[in-house]
Amino acid sequence: MTKKGQKAPFLMPKTERSENGLRKTAHKGLVYYKLIEIILFDINIKILILITIIPRAMLKITEIVKDGILEISFVEQEHHSKLYSILCEKGSEIMKGKIDGFTQRTCLYIGELKKGIYQFQLDEQIIKKFEVL
Repeated sequence: MTKKGQKAPFLMPKTERSENGLRKTAHKGLVYYKLIEIILFDINIKILILITIIPRAMLKITEIVKDGILEISFVEQEHHSKLYSILCEKGSEIMKGKIDGFTQRTCLYIGELKKGIYQFQLDEQIIKKFEVL
């Protein structure tokens, strides 16, 4: 326990002599504070990464389309007002539209697309690949 006006022992500067005779002063408390700050920054980065990964799992699409219908399923039923795009392999936009309303599953007619691999993009964030046979 410290007396009134006295610093806590872990915040007291530690003075040592270096090889050249100069004094080195290091605050252990400052080192601990910086270490905690770095750990918290690392945790925040991991949380942000998880937040960006979680929406990717909230959507499922038909990966192989045989009959010209692309089925889109949302994991949770909530009010969706999202813009979608269908991109070719090179990333050029071929089709676009809007999914609106309380829906858990919807279908898009894509019978006009030739055989090949395409990408379904939702709100410029979630990208899923599918193939038209």
